[in-house]
Amino acid sequence: MISGFLRIVLMAIIQGVTEFLPVSSSGHLVLAGRLLGLDEQGAGLEIALHFGTLLSIITFYRKDLLSLIKGFDSFRSKSAKTAGLLIIASIPAAVIGLLFEEKLVSLFDSTVIASTMLIVTAIILASTVFARYKTREIGVMRAIVIGLAQVLAIIPGISRSGSTIAIARHAGVEGKKAAQFSFFMAIPAIAGATILEFAKNASDLQMEYIVGVAVAFAVGYFSLSVLVKILNSGKFWIFAPYCAILGIIGLIFL
Repeated sequence: MISGFLRIVLMAIIQGVTEFLPVSSSGHLVLAGRLLGLDEQGAGLEIALHFGTLLSIITFYRKDLLSLIKGFDSFRSKSAKTAGLLIIASIPAAVIGLLFEEKLVSLFDSTVIASTMLIVTAIILASTVFARYKTREIGVMRAIVIGLAQVLAIIPGISRSGSTIAIARHAGVEGKKAAQFSFFMAIPAIAGATILEFAKNASDLQMEYIVGVAVAFAVGYFSLSVLVKILNSGKFWIFAPYCAILGIIGLIFL
């Protein structure tokens, strides 16, 4: 039996690594829950871990976020346009999540679904080998397409960062910009989910979860740094074999 403190640290590491690297945090949590009994951590710890990764995004992109906020001097400004595109891209997942919340939650009980979708994630990542290098800007249509890719990531095993960045790359968006847009999209999504869960489960929070916040923050920040470097090298596909192998292992043994 894993001790409470070790469970918090393990879950924080898994969350910090898989939330940003394109290997599906939801898929890992489903498989880890079955394999290590980590699915009994409770809503309070989940809130803490998501808060930690949220802080890592804000810290990593702090200069870009401040620049975005400072540039919001009119509705015709570049910052206003970027904010509008982020809202457009966030709408599809928000609508689907609200309409089908109960059915989607039930998917997290299936290791078969999580494992199969990890293999799908591997295919999505591998497809970026054929993405042509271009420097196209994200407009309304590309924002919608990226937003639809985020809808797929509601299913456990489909990587949110993997699917959105891969689709953006196929649409001709440069890797660093694709990552920035993807993680800017994640800020309202993670913040909204965290606030809702906090409102429902505030009584489940415990002081030791501060450790989870700190570990998830540190590991998440490091993972973001690694991902951006890999995107700059044009080797986003290197995560595909890992996802495929993990998915196959899950199907065979879990």
